[in-house]
Amino acid sequence: GAGRGGRVTVAAREAILMVGRGPTRPTRISSDALRGGDAGRVVVSAPTLRLDDGRIQAIVNETSSGLGGEVEVRGDTITLTRVARISASTFGEGQGGRVTVAAREAILITGVDSVIASTANGRGDAGRVVVSAPTLRLEARGSITTAAGRQTATGAPSPGKAGDIEVQAGTVMLSGGGHISSSTEGDGGGGDVTVRASEAIVIAGQSPTA
Repeated sequence: GAGRGGRVTVAAREAILMVGRGPTRPTRISSDALRGGDAGRVVVSAPTLRLDDGRIQAIVNETSSGLGGEVEVRGDTITLTRVARISASTFGEGQGGRVTVAAREAILITGVDSVIASTANGRGDAGRVVVSAPTLRLEARGSITTAAGRQTATGAPSPGKAGDIEVQAGTVMLSGGGHISSSTEGDGGGGDVTVRASEAIVIAGQSPTA
């Protein structure tokens, strides 16, 4: 309906582990806007957070004109592996939500399709992505991305704008095709990408399929 989705909050004193998938969908924590209402905010926090093919997400469905919910993930160490995803996506008219991922020690994103992302596959704009940690490692084609792709309903390029990306870290290490990028297939502009490191940025190697 037209009502706003409720806030989803998951907090653990020690660890949150999200592993594998069921018969039809991955393990996930999510808030979705299915019709006219806005999606709720998703907040997840734990000292250790590991997503192994898991999802933390907020989605605006293609039939919805509502706004996407914000996604906020905080911990000491945050690991995404094997097609894990922290994201906000819009497939409809509404704008996608902001994605904030912050770690007090380290963030590791490793493996093809393991990603922190904001995407627009409808008419709305993608949201902003903000990532911060003393150490940020992107390996084996792990990525931080924003994108305006093609509309799910029509296949036409999305008129939405890809969101901005802001990364703040002590050390940023990209290897094996790990990447930070913003892209667009339609009339909407790509987002600005800002990476600030107080110590070092290291870019090494290439993707096996490059």
